[in-house]
Amino acid sequence: MAAAESAIEYGVLETLRTTAESTAKIDLSRTKILTIPVELLRFKTLEYLYLEANRLDSIPMHFFLELPALTYLDLRHNQLTGLPKSVGWVTPTFVLSE
Repeated sequence: MAAAESAIEYGVLETLRTTAESTAKIDLSRTKILTIPVELLRFKTLEYLYLEANRLDSIPMHFFLELPALTYLDLRHNQLTGLPKSVGWVTPTFVLSE
């Protein structure tokens, strides 16, 4: 991992570490992340998640099961090739493209 990518990941992780677990909205748009940080999974009351304009190419298998309150997920402008099967077990609103 390049130094710039490490700095980006560190900044995102610091943001997540200092965010209250009871928050309902997290915006990680345009942060250039390559993967969804596992730290996101501790936000069980998260309703709105903005991941627009990153470099994500996949979503973890149990992502949707770990975020039961998620109702809105913005994944526009990423490099996703598919969604995990667990997406069928929840009913969030997805924004995949404009």
